Amino acid sequence: DITRRTGMLTKCVKIIDMTNTQLLEMNRTYIKRDATASKVLEDFYPQLLGTMYIFNSPRWLSGFWTLVRPFFPKRLVEKIVFL
Repeated sequence: DITRRTGMLTKCVKIIDMTNTQLLEMNRTYIKRDATASKVLEDFYPQLLGTMYIFNSPRWLSGFWTLVRPFFPKRLVEKIVFL
């Protein structure tokens, strides 16, 4: 509705704080539900994600992102910011 009224594309910002997150202790149920919700939103509202900020990520995640980043579209890579 906001997009129609203003004529500007509505975007959302996703903030993820990974303080004290370890690979084996991540809640897999939450991750699956979040992925499902994100997929549904993307299906109904394409290009909704403006930027995703990831705070305090473990080093392994930053390293993994560096390895897989070339396989993703440039538009997606530009939306993900590690802080």
